[in-house]
Amino acid sequence: MTSTRKNLASRAICTVGAAGALLALSAAVMPAQAGGPLPYDLITPPPNVNIAIMYNEVTTGNSFYTAGGTKVGNTSVVTDVPILRFVHSFGQVFGAQWGVQIIAPDVNFIGNTKVGGQSLSNNGGFAEPQLSAFIYPYSNPTQDAYLNFTYFFSPAVGAYNRNVSLNASSNSVVNNFGSCGVSC
Repeated sequence: MTSTRKNLASRAICTVGAAGALLALSAAVMPAQAGGPLPYDLITPPPNVNIAIMYNEVTTGNSFYTAGGTKVGNTSVVTDVPILRFVHSFGQVFGAQWGVQIIAPDVNFIGNTKVGGQSLSNNGGFAEPQLSAFIYPYSNPTQDAYLNFTYFFSPAVGAYNRNVSLNASSNSVVNNFGSCGVSC
């Protein structure tokens, strides 16, 4: 490689590096602006769009209450839950945007899971997927006003072991109808 080509390559690398640093800096100082694509996220997706998302939730719990309301100390439950989500929106039906989604959480228990100082056995893995259909009979993004009706169905197909104390799955079928409006 000639010295001229090395010089050009070096400049290109510096320019890309500087642009990356500027982008990272602007991302660090600007407020986050993101929109989730579906029910309870209050954004109506455009018609005929596929959205695939993977996100992660880490939860911690250090309180446990008995059925009688007594708090049990020395408790620790930590989970790491990667979630896969697929959304497809369709054209309008009677002027309303509609679509379907699948949400698949994978529950992983982290560390020593215990209640009252006693270690608990646990079984991680995929929890029941949520299969969902939604419709937005009213959507006005300029006023941040939405109304959606959503049906969730979860079949009992998650990782479940009846011989452990905590499971990723509840081993039960769930039917859930919900709606969400401006004040959600």
